[in-house]
Parts: sequence; structure tokens; C-alpha cells
Amino acid sequence: MKQCLFCLTLFTIVILSVNAQNQIRSGKVTYKFIENKSDFTEDRDDFFDKIHKQGEGVTFILSFTEKKSVFEIATTLENDITPIGQSWAENIVANGRYYTDLKENMVYRQTDAYGEKVLIKYPIDSQDWELTDEFKFIGKYKTFKAVKNKMITNSKGTFDFDIVAWYCPQIPGQFGPKEFNSLPGLILELKDTHFTFQAVEIKTIQKNIEIKPFKGKIFTQEEYDDRTKGINTGFFSPKNRW
Repeated sequence: MKQCLFCLTLFTIVILSVNAQNQIRSGKVTYKFIENKSDFTEDRDDFFDKIHKQGEGVTFILSFTEKKSVFEIATTLENDITPIGQSWAENIVANGRYYTDLKENMVYRQTDAYGEKVLIKYPIDSQDWELTDEFKFIGKYKTFKAVKNKMITNSKGTFDFDIVAWYCPQIPGQFGPKEFNSLPGLILELKDTHFTFQAVEIKTIQKNIEIKPFKGKIFTQEEYDDRTKGINTGFFSPKNRW
């Protein structure tokens, strides 16, 4: 009798969990960021450190529905964040704003070129993630580790990075910070090439929210690189960071 009651209780919990997930139509996640340690962080000059400190309190917001998401910097200036610090965080830490459309199978990154907003589009690549059994809790959410490789080629050479994501199957949604997506759950922590994004606030919503695509002239990555060749030569250009 006790065994039957246990099985019934377990079955009820599973059903309630599934129903709770099915009711989540959309949500918003706020992320803070920290800088990954590297040779670059040890050797940089005071000027970079000053700008970095001005943007330390910047947060980013991921808004998502079942098929679409937007990842962008939070618009409010708090905690002594200056406009310079905010601009640094948006253009260096995040390298722009991101609109992802799973139905189109495309990611659009919005950035500035020649003083105007442009969109760089590229197809979603969902095949590169290596899923592992390793897990950890982020707040009350159980997350699992996934890893993929990212190669960057710039004026300093070619560099390989391991991108590490911690995703939560409990929260439906295949999205995460920046262009990273296509995992079986929402990404609550992401270690990118130079920075790590960590969820500090998670809001799930039982109705759809409106996700609008960005405006701007659309380029492929190759077209954008040709257009900006010889222009992004400064220290702060992502092209020249390793």
C-alpha cells in the first residue's frame, strides 16, 4: 500500500512539474558579468582598468518567448555606471545586441558601423554543443554543463576557446547570452571568450511577451568584414582582441 502511495505521489509530482513548464510562455533573465582571467588582464594598462571599473555594475537582459529572444544591455544607469562604461560593456563585453529567431534559424547581431546601426546575420549552429552529466545549482535551479569550441582569427593570430554553458531544462527556452542557444533549456551561466555571464534574476511569465526584431541594414559576416576592413584597428575593436 505504501509503495503504491509513493508511486502515485511521484507520478503526481512529475505531472505537476510538466504542467508548470508548459505554462511558461516567456520570461526575462538579468545577467551580471565578470571578466575571465588571462594574460591580457594581467598586462593591460591603467586606462583600460579605469574604463572597466566604470562599467562593472552593468547588467544585461535576455527576453525570450518560445521561438524568439533579444539579448541586450539594461538601459538604466545605476551604481555609478557612466555612459562610457555602459558603451564599453555593450560594445566590448557583449559586442552588440542580439535578436534570435528559431523559426528563421537565424541570429542577428546589431552593431555600429559608420555611425549607423547595422545587422550581421548568421545561421544558428546547434550541432557543436557537447552535453555532459555534470551539474550544479544556480539559485534553486539545477543546471547542466555543455561545452563547445570557438575559434577567433584576428590581427594577432588564431585562438581557440572553450565556451562553457550551464543550462536549465526546468525552464523551457533554447536561448542564452549573446548568440549562444539551442540547448535543451535556458542558459543561466555562460563562460565566453573573455567574460562570463551569470544570471542574477529570473522571471518566468505565463503569457507571451512581444519580441521585436531590430532595425538596420542586414549583412552577412563576410559582407560586414569586407565593409569594415581597415577601419576597426583600434585597441577596443573585438577584431583585435584575443
